[in-house]
Amino acid sequence: MAIVKLTFDNEINVSAQKGDKIYAVSPGITSVDNNNLVGIVDSIPNKLEINVDDATGLYSALANDFIMFQKNNSINTTSLKGYHANVKLENTSTNKVELFSVASEISPSSK
Repeated sequence: MAIVKLTFDNEINVSAQKGDKIYAVSPGITSVDNNNLVGIVDSIPNKLEINVDDATGLYSALANDFIMFQKNNSINTTSLKGYHANVKLENTSTNKVELFSVASEISPSSK
């Protein structure tokens, strides 16, 4: 198990957490297979750093790579949480249109 420290110029997204998968995409490479697994988040010591367990050993992130994360699907299985939602639907078309369907899936966050 080797821990790699990724340091960023901007704050890390607040929803990143331990157990998320970290991927890197190299700029300028147009290959469909350009999503490279770097490893699993081991810890987030501050708002500008992520420590990644690179046990996969498949890819080392480079300085100009675009870094993204994927939530652990076995843990984060619930829908959106909250008590209310405000929705505004707007039609800017000058032609007649028909709204076919509107749906939502919301779970109370503290019941």
